[in-house]
Amino acid sequence: MHLRPILTQLSEKVTKIFTESATLTCYTEYTEKEPEENLLLAQNTASKLREAIETGESLRASLDKYYNQYVELMNSLGPEEYGQEEVHYQSLLNTHYIPTTLVNTQEELSRLKSEYDLNIGLIEMLKRKMSVNVAIESSNVSRSHSPASFTNQTRRPQPLKLGPVEKITFSGNVLDYPAFREAMKVIDASDNSTYAKFLYLKQSTKGIAFDAIKSLTLTESNYQLAKDLLEKHFGSDDLLVDSLLKSLQNLPAPTRTAGSLQRYYFELESILQQLQNQEVHTDDGILRNMITQKLPDQILERIIRRRHKIKEENKVWNTDALMKEFYKAKANKYHRRLWWR
Repeated sequence: MHLRPILTQLSEKVTKIFTESATLTCYTEYTEKEPEENLLLAQNTASKLREAIETGESLRASLDKYYNQYVELMNSLGPEEYGQEEVHYQSLLNTHYIPTTLVNTQEELSRLKSEYDLNIGLIEMLKRKMSVNVAIESSNVSRSHSPASFTNQTRRPQPLKLGPVEKITFSGNVLDYPAFREAMKVIDASDNSTYAKFLYLKQSTKGIAFDAIKSLTLTESNYQLAKDLLEKHFGSDDLLVDSLLKSLQNLPAPTRTAGSLQRYYFELESILQQLQNQEVHTDDGILRNMITQKLPDQILERIIRRRHKIKEENKVWNTDALMKEFYKAKANKYHRRLWWR
């Protein structure tokens, strides 16, 4: 049989191609390099991906062709004719060898094509960024020749430098999930393939969030399933409310310094507003007690005096009134002098 060594050789070549191309991933994040260097990297990666795709498709076609010929030939032989070849044939069909290689080759080709598409999109984005910088530099040059610019050279605007685009990662903190969900909506709205979106989703999760979806294979149907699982485990309104209340309870008590009181106030305000966004009734005596029990004595005494006065005036004392008095107290000049001593 001359087909067997051909099949073995082709299988080894295919495996080698995809082993070498495993590192050819999309250059998805900006670095500290200049746009020209990033563009060169993306173009080089795209070129290598294109070459790997073409070679892989050619090898897969040959592998498929010779494998089919081999199967037909083995099926055409009678038991008396192939004898011991039956053992090899059954081994070939029943083990993860050529058939598995064919399936894996198709999956790897799909992955490489998705990475190639991402690189092409990145190249276009980098070109647009470079054109913006060139336009700004040209504008600055033209301004440098105006009479006013000669008297104000040191104030001439510099070319726009865009910071790196940071990938949002989600590790399972319920409080971080709303922002992560919004970031994934941007990815969903892009023109990238479903495979690329699912790959990005997996790369953007870690910890218990990654554990929730790590067993899902990279298929189109599983992408929606992965999003549904994350929503189920981390996107519940009840979970968010519980996490917000726990955060409120665990806020460290502020000191008498202005900075510490300011941070405590801002954190309180943020948590209360998020609870209100979830339609939670924040005008609650227990909740107000959670806020006041950590305040310094001077601030608490002022708030208590104001509360008595407000009640004497038959006005409403609620959580909003408490926060207003806290804000006034921390900004009071007397207390500010006291805190800074």
